[in-house]
Amino acid sequence: MTDFLTSQRVVVARPASRVALWWASKRPDDIADYDVDWTWHLYSAGELANAYAQQRAGKAVGVVPADKIVASLFLLPVGTLEGPDQNPSTFVEVRTKVWLAGGDDGLIYTVVNRVTTAAGRTMDQNVQLKVKTK
Repeated sequence: MTDFLTSQRVVVARPASRVALWWASKRPDDIADYDVDWTWHLYSAGELANAYAQQRAGKAVGVVPADKIVASLFLLPVGTLEGPDQNPSTFVEVRTKVWLAGGDDGLIYTVVNRVTTAAGRTMDQNVQLKVKTK
């Protein structure tokens, strides 16, 4: 079971979405992992139609995309937000993870996740992260 805090550090990338994606804010001294779930971007047209049909019917989406992530890179903004060397970014099939540390209080950072898939697609997803003291 995923705890509330962990679930706030995961964003779901949706195709053609105009909504900005935000991870839960972090404190400047936090070192934490943040994920991007690419499942909806990896669906073929038929898989996407089936997934939306299941969702509209109120069912759990059980469609597994045939395409998978084969490479992932996180592009961090210039400044004090950093990915710790001891925890590099990782990925598994439909999900990517980056560890982030630092950041200046009150700033909002844009982190870009670039993935390449087995089908040869390259996609970028921007995610916003606010750094604030509590």
